[in-house]
Amino acid sequence: MSRIGDKRKEDDMKIDFSTVLMDLDGETPLHIEGDKPLTLRLACVNALLNPRRALPGVQQCDDFDLAERIKKSDTALELTPEQIVLLKERIGDIPLPAQCKRAWAILDPTTVNNGDGKEGPDAPAE
Repeated sequence: MSRIGDKRKEDDMKIDFSTVLMDLDGETPLHIEGDKPLTLRLACVNALLNPRRALPGVQQCDDFDLAERIKKSDTALELTPEQIVLLKERIGDIPLPAQCKRAWAILDPTTVNNGDGKEGPDAPAE
């Protein structure tokens, strides 16, 4: 049912959703429930299934389809640039900066601010 294409394209990216999101120190996993570490899978599925604003029914169905695909994956998934943008938007809507930063760094490393006002992992510091 997904309206966001699932056909393989040259610019699709493989994403490993089993990656554990780390806290500020980069060594301690973020946790969501007790001792259960927060994975990119859980962060993305929660963000897609719990939007912070009202969405049209078609978008809700598309979000559900993508969440289901991510939840069922046990290997890296190929996602389109549009799906990456959607995940970044949904995760960015949740007021959890560490989760957002770590998830975005995996989903699209070129757009993560390094704290120097520049975007991307190779942006020069001034």
